[in-house]
Amino acid sequence: MTPLLLLKAIHLMAAILWTGGMLVLALGLCCGRPAEPLITRLRAWDQAITVPAMVVVWAAGIAIASLGGWFPDGWLLVKLVAVMVLSGLHGLLAGTLRRMLVDRAHLPPGLARHAAPAVVICIAVIVLMAVLKPL
Repeated sequence: MTPLLLLKAIHLMAAILWTGGMLVLALGLCCGRPAEPLITRLRAWDQAITVPAMVVVWAAGIAIASLGGWFPDGWLLVKLVAVMVLSGLHGLLAGTLRRMLVDRAHLPPGLARHAAPAVVICIAVIVLMAVLKPL
């Protein structure tokens, strides 16, 4: 096994954990105002699993793109935009959870309540770009 293959495997495992964690957060917030124990558990999951996985995705992805010499490629730029959208959406979801723990009256913004489809669309774009490399 080459180091590049190992790095790709780590990148893929982290991406599954990150996006899976984001879907858990999005689905937990889609119901309006979840009970405090659920918010506490979602935030703990986010801090223990989702955030570290996101960091590994970014670090491994940048390393893989550098080793592959793919930075000038169009498909990678499209993929990076989708990953940036996911990162921003993750920040929105995590911030919403934090605010809901402080202020029980705080309702998730509309985007947070409808984040799951956005996560799925970003995942689809990322997978299509990485596998097909169309641009």
